[in-house]
Amino acid sequence: MSILTALRNADNALNAAGIAIRTVGHNISNAGNEKYSRQRVLTAALPASTDARFLIGNGVEVTRIERIVSDRIEVSFRDALSQFEYLRSRDLALAGLEGIFDELQGAGIEEALARFFDDVANLQNLPDDATSRRVFVLSAEALAETFRQRDRELRELRQSLDARVEKMALDINRLTSSIAQLNRQIVFAESGVQGQGVANDLRDERDASIRELAELIDIRTVETSSGAININSGRAILVDGIDSYAVEVEVEQEGDVLISSVRFVEDGSPLRPRSGALAGLIEARDDIVAKYREDLSSIADTLIFNVNRVHARGVGMVGLSSTTGSNAVTSVTEALSNAGLHYTPRNGSFDFKVRNEVTGQVKTYNIQVDLDGLDDDDTTLEDLRDAINTAVQADFPSIAASITSRLELRVSSGDTDTTFWFANDTSDVLASLGVNALFTGTGSVDIDVSDAIAADSNLVATGRGGGPKDIANVQALLAVRDQKVMQGGVATIEEFYEGVLGVIGVERAQVRDLISHQEAVKEHLRNERAAFSGVNVDEESIELIKFQRMYQGAARYLGVVDLVLQELLNVL
Repeated sequence: MSILTALRNADNALNAAGIAIRTVGHNISNAGNEKYSRQRVLTAALPASTDARFLIGNGVEVTRIERIVSDRIEVSFRDALSQFEYLRSRDLALAGLEGIFDELQGAGIEEALARFFDDVANLQNLPDDATSRRVFVLSAEALAETFRQRDRELRELRQSLDARVEKMALDINRLTSSIAQLNRQIVFAESGVQGQGVANDLRDERDASIRELAELIDIRTVETSSGAININSGRAILVDGIDSYAVEVEVEQEGDVLISSVRFVEDGSPLRPRSGALAGLIEARDDIVAKYREDLSSIADTLIFNVNRVHARGVGMVGLSSTTGSNAVTSVTEALSNAGLHYTPRNGSFDFKVRNEVTGQVKTYNIQVDLDGLDDDDTTLEDLRDAINTAVQADFPSIAASITSRLELRVSSGDTDTTFWFANDTSDVLASLGVNALFTGTGSVDIDVSDAIAADSNLVATGRGGGPKDIANVQALLAVRDQKVMQGGVATIEEFYEGVLGVIGVERAQVRDLISHQEAVKEHLRNERAAFSGVNVDEESIELIKFQRMYQGAARYLGVVDLVLQELLNVL
C-alpha cells in the first residue's frame, strides 16, 4: 500500500466531511431566513488507481455544493406575488373611493341632492317667502360645494396614486440594476479563476430581488449558460446579462391633473405591465378613479343643464334688469351648434317678455333660433344678439342685447321701470349660453350658483309671469327630480348616483374576494417553497451527526495510517 495514497485518502475524507459540516452549519444559521435556499454537499468517489492486479479507490471529493430550488415553484410564486400586488393596488383605489363616497357619514352628495329637491318642493308652498327662497339658494350652494369637494378628493386620490407610480419607477431601476450587478458577480464567481463552485448565496440574493421586482411588474426570466438571468416584461427587456435598462417617468397634462407614464430611458418606449403593483396602480388611476370622477362630473353636468333649462324659462319675484350668460362661445360668427358651447342648442325658438313695471303691461316677442343645418344660415351669437335687438328695441329702446369681451351674451335694461324675462325656450339656447341660469359651470369641478342669484334670492325663477304666488316654474324644477335624464333616459339623477355607490361597493367586494383567494394561493406557494427549499433544523441535525461520524472515521483512519508510517520508520 502506498503510504502517500493512504494519507491523500484521509485528507480527502477529512476535507469532504469538513465542507459538509460547514454547509450544514450554514443551513442551520439561516433557518429563519426566508430568502435563503437550503444547500447540500454532493460528493463522488475519486477515480481508482492500479495497484498490481487491482483497482484501488482513492477516496472521496466534493463535486458541488447544491442549492435546493424548484424553478416551477419559483415561477409560480413570482406570478402569484405579481397578481396579489396587482389586486392590492386596485383595492387601494376602491378603498379610497369608498371613503370619498361614504354617505353614511352624512353631508354627501346623496343627502345634498335630496335636500336641494326638498327645498324646491318647499317653495311650492311659500314661493314669495324670503326665508324659503334664501334657504333654497343656500341648499343649491351646499350642493354645488359638495360636488366640488368630492371632485377635489377624487383628483387628490388620483394624484396620490400617480405619486406611487413615480416611486415604483425608481424601485424598478434599483432592482434591475441590482440584478444586473448580481449577474456580473455570479458569472465571475462561477467561472474562470474562481473555480467550479456555485455562487449559491449570490443566487439567493438575486432570486429575492427578482421576487421583489415581480411584485411591481409581471416578468419572465431566462437563465443563460453563463449563469446570468435575463428578465423581460412583455416584450420589453429589463435585464440582459450584466446590463439593465432604466425607466423614467414622463409627466403629461391630462385635464387638470398631471399624469406620469413610465418609459424606457434608451428609446422612450412605454413600459406596459399587465400585472403587479404598477399595473394595478396605473389601471386604478386611469380607469377606476378617472371613471368615477367622470361619473360624478356627468351627474353635475346633467343637473346643471336640466335645472338651468327650466330656470331660464321662468321669472322670480322681480323681472330681470340685466343678465349675462355664463357660457362663452369660441366664435361669434359660427353657428351656435358649432361654436364651442359645452351644451349644444337645437333648432327652435324662445319668447322674450318685457314688462312695464309702472303699468304692469307685458309684451312678448318670439325669437327664432335657426339651427336646422340648412341653407348655411344657422343662427350665430351675433345673429341672436341682432334678433333680440331688432324685435324689442322699436318698443323698448332701453333694452339692448350685446356680446361681452369674453364672447358671452348679455341682455340689459337701461330703464328701472322696464324689466324682462324669457319663456318657452324650445331651442335650449338659453341654458346652453347660461342665460338666467341657477347654476354655472359644466361639471363637478366648477359647478356653482349664479352670482346674481346668490346675491339676490328674489331672482330665483319660481314662476312664469303669473305674480308672486306663481309656482309654475317651481313645479317644473321639481319635475327634474323624477326625469329619466341619465344613462340614455333610463335613470334619474338620484338613481344614477345610487347606482354609482352600489357599483363601488360591489367592485370592492369582488376585489376583496379575489385578494383573499390570491393570498391563499400565494401562501400555499410560499409554504411549498419553504418545504422544498427551506431549512428543517431536525433534518440538518441528523446530517450533522452523519458528517460528524464521517469526520471521526476519517480521523481514526488517519491515525492508523500514522501508526503504519511510524512502524515503517522504526524498521528503517
